[in-house]
Amino acid sequence: DWSSDVCSSDLYRIQVATSTSEESLISIRTNLEKLTNEKIYIIFELPNYKVRVGNYLNRKDAEVLLKKLSRNGYRYAWIVPTKIERNN
Repeated sequence: DWSSDVCSSDLYRIQVATSTSEESLISIRTNLEKLTNEKIYIIFELPNYKVRVGNYLNRKDAEVLLKKLSRNGYRYAWIVPTKIERNN
């Protein structure tokens, strides 16, 4: 059974922006790299590309980064529950 080799985790990330164009999000990612040492993701979920930051096990920790990003101009960022699947 292949599913026994796959493990999933529930995490929280901060979604900072969405766009139909991946290129338009590159400058946002560059700015975020200056603000935080957290991992930054540009992902595609039909029909948009999305910039998400972090891998937090609980919402409270994600809220700390959300407040920091909000103070630095990302006022429309929000916390997104994220399910991550990985092979064991």
